[in-house]
Amino acid sequence: MTFTRDAESGDWGLREDGQVDRNGPLVDDDKPGMLAAYLSITPASVPVPRELLAEPAPGTPTPPELAGRAIAPSPVVVDDLAVPASGGTARKAAITSCWDLAWDPYHWLELPGYPVPASVHHPMRTYYSADFGGRAMYSHSYLANCSGGTAARHRIYYRKVNGDYVKHHDFFVPSWHWQKVTKGSVHRFRAVLYDGAWGDTRNGKYTG
Repeated sequence: MTFTRDAESGDWGLREDGQVDRNGPLVDDDKPGMLAAYLSITPASVPVPRELLAEPAPGTPTPPELAGRAIAPSPVVVDDLAVPASGGTARKAAITSCWDLAWDPYHWLELPGYPVPASVHHPMRTYYSADFGGRAMYSHSYLANCSGGTAARHRIYYRKVNGDYVKHHDFFVPSWHWQKVTKGSVHRFRAVLYDGAWGDTRNGKYTG
């Protein structure tokens, strides 16, 4: 799991990566933001990056889980954490297959073929927040590559005031791996783009 902040847009991000049939995403959908997600997946012994404290919108109540936590002036890297117990923002990672999904309900949903994932080809497709209510606080996207061959490309954009779309996520998901990405924190027009591919699972939505 990686927390990020775009230098240009200021948008926050949370990227989760894993292996199909081995593990699944930890952070539940529609939760109150990146700080809450961080607090839910780390024990009290892990410091909280100072910059992450600025992520919640002004006026947001301080999460009670923040009490007693050390604050670090720089990014935090930690390995070998136990999987959080289910409940709260984080949930116990589930064993996933090519047909397991990360959201319900969805704004879009494309499944691979069953029982042979690579029997179905999904063409290149862009999902715009403008088609689902307009501006959104967050874009959420889940991509699982069940092709058994080439990598599947995962791209996420936001729209600037002048109307240009700017890419702030671009990743090639290897075969038999999955990736779940949330980007946002400001109301913007957003877009998620998938290249044409065989045997991939794509689903996602816009919130806020």
